[in-house]
Amino acid sequence: MLQVSVSHQINELKLEVELDLHGKGSVIGVFGASGHGKSTLLRILAGLEKQANYQLGSHGLSDVYGVSIGCNHSIAEQNPCVLNRQKALLFPHLTVLQNLEFVIKHSYWRTEKQTVSEHKVSRDISIHDVIQWFNLKPIIHKSVDALSGGEQQRVAIARSLLSGKPIVLLDEPFSALDWQTRISFLTLLPEIARRFNICFVLVSHSLKELAIATDYMLCIRQGHAEEHGNTADLINELGQIAGQPVFSNLTLCFQRCLPEYRLSQWALSDAPQQHIYFKQVVAEAINKTPQIQNDDVIVQQKRITLDADQVSISRHFNADTSMLNQLKGKVLNICEQEHMALVSLSVGEQRLFAQISKLSLHRLNLQPNEVVYAQFKAL
Repeated sequence: MLQVSVSHQINELKLEVELDLHGKGSVIGVFGASGHGKSTLLRILAGLEKQANYQLGSHGLSDVYGVSIGCNHSIAEQNPCVLNRQKALLFPHLTVLQNLEFVIKHSYWRTEKQTVSEHKVSRDISIHDVIQWFNLKPIIHKSVDALSGGEQQRVAIARSLLSGKPIVLLDEPFSALDWQTRISFLTLLPEIARRFNICFVLVSHSLKELAIATDYMLCIRQGHAEEHGNTADLINELGQIAGQPVFSNLTLCFQRCLPEYRLSQWALSDAPQQHIYFKQVVAEAINKTPQIQNDDVIVQQKRITLDADQVSISRHFNADTSMLNQLKGKVLNICEQEHMALVSLSVGEQRLFAQISKLSLHRLNLQPNEVVYAQFKAL
C-alpha cells in the first residue's frame, strides 16, 4: 500500500489528503478541477514544498530496497518519488542521449537497488528500453532545443523512469501529444508498472486518459480527496459531476489482423467470443504500443474508451448492416434525461453505455434484464 498523509495551506486553499492507496505495480489517477490542489499534491510528495507537513508510507520499500522512507522532508536523492512535470525540465546543453545517461550516472536509487540484489524484484529499466517504448531513436542525438514540446515530454518521462525511483509522479505528462500517440503511451504505463514494480501517480483533467491508464483513482475538490476507489467504479459518476461526455471503458485482448480489409480483430477480455473491429489506421496506432515482455509472453491487452453517443441498440443481431461491431448484452438500467436516454448494458462482466433518443427508447420499449445488441462502427 502507498500511505499518503498531507497537510498544507496554499493561500486560501487548505490541502489535506490522508489515504491508503494501492501501490507497487499500479497506476493511480488524480482527477479534479484546476486550482484544487492536484499538482501541489505531487510537488509535496516529491519534497518540493518545504513548508508542507507530509508523510509517505513504506510502499514496501524498506523490505525491497533496504531504505526507510517513512520520514518528513527527506533530501531529494533519497525521496522515493520522481516528479515529471507538464513542462519538461531537461538539460538544454545536452543531447537527448546525454540527458538519459546523466540520470543513470547520478541516480542514488539505481545504486541502492544494486547493493541489495537479494531484494530486487526486477532489473533496472535500461536506456534501450525507454528508447524503444517512447520512440526516441530518431531524436536520440538531437539537442533539447531542437525538440518539439511533445518530443521533450517523451524524453522527460524516459528520464524519470531511468532514475530507478519506485514512485513516478506524472503531471499531465502527454499533454503536448496528439490523442492517438497519447493513447499508445497511456496504454504502456500499466504494463511498465506491473513488470518493473513501479507505482505511477497520474494527474489528468481527462477522465478518458485516466480510464485508459489507471487502476485506482481519487478526486480532489478544494484540497480534499472527496472520492477514491477503483477507476471503473468512479469514472462515469465523476464524468457527470464534471460535465464530461459519458463513455464506456472496455478491456480488450488482441486476436488477429485482417490485412485484406485493413482491420484488426479484438475481443472483450472476459468474453472472447465478443469481437470488436478496429480500422487498420487505429489498429496500427494501438499495435505500435511498445510491449513489455514478461516470461517470454507478450501482453496484448488494452483498455479503450467508447463514447456512449456512438452506440446504438438493436433487439436482434443484424447481419444486414455496415455496423461491424455488435456486442450482445443485458440491459442493467435506463436513465431518462431531457430528450435522451442513457442505457447501461452488461457485456461479459464489463459495462457498456449507449445514449439513444427517447423516441428510440419508446419504440424499442426497452426494459431491464432484456437481452439486446449494442452496435457501433469499426473504431
